[in-house]
Parts: sequence; C-alpha cells; structure tokens
Amino acid sequence: MRFDFSHAGSLTTEEIARVSSLVNEAILANMPVGAETERYADAISGGAMALFSEKYGDVVRVVRVGPPGEQPYSAELCGGTHVRATGEIGSALLLSDGAVAAGVRRLEVVTGRGALQVGAARAAELAAIAQTLNAPQDQVAAQAARLTQELSETRKSLEAAQRDLSRARFEAIMTKTQTRGGAAVLVAQVEAATPDMLREMSDWFRERQPSGALALGAVIGDKPAIVVAVSADLNKRGLDAGKIIREVAGIVGGGGGGRPTFAQGSGKDSAKLADALTRADELISRALGA
Repeated sequence: MRFDFSHAGSLTTEEIARVSSLVNEAILANMPVGAETERYADAISGGAMALFSEKYGDVVRVVRVGPPGEQPYSAELCGGTHVRATGEIGSALLLSDGAVAAGVRRLEVVTGRGALQVGAARAAELAAIAQTLNAPQDQVAAQAARLTQELSETRKSLEAAQRDLSRARFEAIMTKTQTRGGAAVLVAQVEAATPDMLREMSDWFRERQPSGALALGAVIGDKPAIVVAVSADLNKRGLDAGKIIREVAGIVGGGGGGRPTFAQGSGKDSAKLADALTRADELISRALGA
C-alpha cells in the first residue's frame, strides 16, 4: 500500500519505528472491522474521515475498526473491500518514506505474505552481511561502524602519505625553476591525484617564490587539468592567470577561469597537455619580456 500525508520533512528513524509499532499493535489487537451505509452528513458528524479529493453522494459506506458500540479506533468513508478483523492483515512492514510533492510524504508498506517475503529477504541479506563482516548478526551495526572508522583513518593516512610523496616529487620539480625578467618561472607536467593537489602545489611554489609565475599540468582520471598562478607584482606587469588559462585550456579541448592571480582549467585531450604547457610558457615569457 501507499499512504500519502502532509509533513514538512522526512521522518526520523524514531518516527518510522513509532509508526510501524502503532500499525502492528493495531493489527495484533485483532480488532473487528465492519462497514455500514449512512447519510454522508451523519457519517462526517460522527467523526468518519473523508478524503476530500474524492466525491461522495448523499449515502456513503463507512468502515469502522474496533468493537461495535465503542469509540472506533478508526472510521473512514470507503467503497472498497476490507478484512473482517485487523489480525487478518498479519503484519505490516514499512519499505520507504519519500517525498512526492512539496510538503507531501509517501509511506510504502507491504503486509501479509508480502511482509513475510520482504522480511525473509532482509534476514538473508543481514546474514550475508554478517558473514562478510565476520560478526554476529546482532553486532553488524557496531562492526560496520568500527570498520567505517578504520577505513576513514586509513584514508586519511593514505592521503597524508600521498601528500608527502607529492611534496617530495614537487621539490625535485622546483629545481627546474627558471629566472625570466627578474621573476621565478616554473612550467611543468606533474603527477597529481586530484585537482586539489595541483592547487596545493601552486601554494608550495608561492611559499618558496613570493615573486613568480607557475603553470602546472597533470592527467587526472584520463583528463588533463591545468593551474596557473601569478604573484601580485607580476600581475601588475601584465601577467593575468585567467587570460592564460582560457587560452591554454582550449588547446586540450576544454576551458577554465579564475582570478588574475590564480586560475584553473581542464579539458578532454590529454595528448595535447604538453602543447598547452608550452603555450603557457610562451605567454608567461612574452609578458615578462623574456
């Protein structure tokens, strides 16, 4: 079944558990379900729920859940068939809670044999996960949390090691820095795992060379990436990182942009990366009069 209702946001885990508990408590109570025909006005005044998107006649069918003569657990107008008692439903299992429109959520639920089938499938999946994690089923969540933490720490250690290795490699590349027009210039193709690493390399260069120009390129995920950095004093002499990146990124079949002192770009043709860096070198040398 699908049940739509007005709600500002997604249900919390606790709210979903509470809804599931209430529904299954009503099912296990095995309350009788009865239907009677009444005048529409009498049914509404008696507390029956009407879906106002529906059109009703003067006489309606009212379905009530609960012992006859007592305040019903539920009462609504409905023309469909129903079980004779809530216990016939067997059980209800919430599958999902999602948004269908602004301020409207939808619960999807399976009952009876459908709930048993889904429950059995989930139990089998849990058993498989427990075996993979080498943990008892009642400790799967805790084991998954521990492994996630370990994975996070391992990733941080790996990133730190990669950064240290990149720094060591970049120190060797720094020896290729040239002096042109009284400024330090470095144009090189490097190894970088991410665009962020390229940007960090430009920071390392600027730490060592307060007055300088840099153009670095790398193949990241089979795609060329380029960064250009220019110190403020060289920008005043006519060097503009944004203009340089827009021209050289076009050589590798892409584009880029940024500030006059720092810009970055990417493209599609890694085979043209060397040509792009050569052009960046030419543009920097021309601006510096070298």
